[in-house]
Amino acid sequence: MTAHLKPVSLPAPHTTLPVTIVHFPPHGPVAITLLHTPFDWVTVVLVAATIVLAFFTALLWHTTGTLVRGTVKSSEHQLRAYVGVDGISLIDLHLRTETYQLPDTKPGSRLPHKIDVQMRNFGDTPANRVDFIATIWKENAPLPNDDEVDRLLATEKERCNSIPGAFIPRHSIFPAQTAPMQIYLSDLIPFRQVLADQLRNVFVIGRIDYSDIFDNRHTTRFCYFFDKTRDPGKEFAAFCRYNEAS
Repeated sequence: MTAHLKPVSLPAPHTTLPVTIVHFPPHGPVAITLLHTPFDWVTVVLVAATIVLAFFTALLWHTTGTLVRGTVKSSEHQLRAYVGVDGISLIDLHLRTETYQLPDTKPGSRLPHKIDVQMRNFGDTPANRVDFIATIWKENAPLPNDDEVDRLLATEKERCNSIPGAFIPRHSIFPAQTAPMQIYLSDLIPFRQVLADQLRNVFVIGRIDYSDIFDNRHTTRFCYFFDKTRDPGKEFAAFCRYNEAS
């Protein structure tokens, strides 16, 4: 007797994973059903690889953009102008004489004494629209805080701008070039008082505003004091405050 074998159906050449379906009926308990659906591992791998590739592409784009911006900024810092003070001097024959007579200054005339301030461009490109303002602080009290110094200089600038016929240059300073500016004085009494130990502090304080070739505005603030122990003509030394640049 010959046995008849029934054909056996082979399973599909893919595996299945359970998928949970949650039903929310209007009334009654929530029904949860488990189904078996086809699952293609090749597709999953391709999707995952695409997601990873997109992530690293975005990360590379962001890193490259940051690097480019950093390079441009570093180049601007390297190529920009840097204007500062190269020296301050008061050279006057009446400074150290035994007797001193106050000069007779008429309204509108130039004051007889002056302090020379040498500005220099220490950068590699021109500094444009250079604006200079300075004043003398002569008190036995310490120098005021930085905000008060800024207000003092702003007041001095407004006063200079209000003088009829006053000429305030807005010039350019080229690389390694110096530009002298003068602070005119009505008398030398404060400096003579320092030499005679009658006054403790005489400061030259000021600010230089300028633009670089990238049209960015910068500021250099300076503060020097009159040190009688130094050689004649080199009495001014940098103070420990208010000397900074941006």
